[in-house]
Amino acid sequence: MKPWALLLCLCAGGALAHEPLPVRALSVVRSDAVRVDFEVEVARSAEQRSAGLMGRTSLPARHGMLFDFGTPVIATMWMKNTPLSLDMLFLDECGEVVWIGERTTPESLALITAPALVRYVLELQGGEARSLGLAVGDRASVLGGGKGLEGGAETLEGQ
Repeated sequence: MKPWALLLCLCAGGALAHEPLPVRALSVVRSDAVRVDFEVEVARSAEQRSAGLMGRTSLPARHGMLFDFGTPVIATMWMKNTPLSLDMLFLDECGEVVWIGERTTPESLALITAPALVRYVLELQGGEARSLGLAVGDRASVLGGGKGLEGGAETLEGQ
């Protein structure tokens, strides 16, 4: 996907009615080897990524949404129609956290862009990354079936 294509997807909006997305168990292993587990909805299509968490008024602890862009991109996100504050973990193709956008401003049109190419963005409750001790350099992987974000393992595309 071209870097500008994501912005077009975001600008296109998307229906606030959410289609059911696949849910996966995902873990983030911190630099101190502590594993933090999450349940995440996986958004792969442009339409799914465009809608994201728009219109959601709650997000349980240790739940989130994983945006899979299919290839490394300059990922640009925003908070339009999203009444929740979120933390955004920007992950490279191997699942390594390369940047964290913390406590985003609900409903904001300000663009949130990682300083590096990423394949995935993991959105969690605002403040959750810090409270769980998540940081740049941590590594995410999908649990079960030998599939994951880590190099050498199958990516989410196979699920």
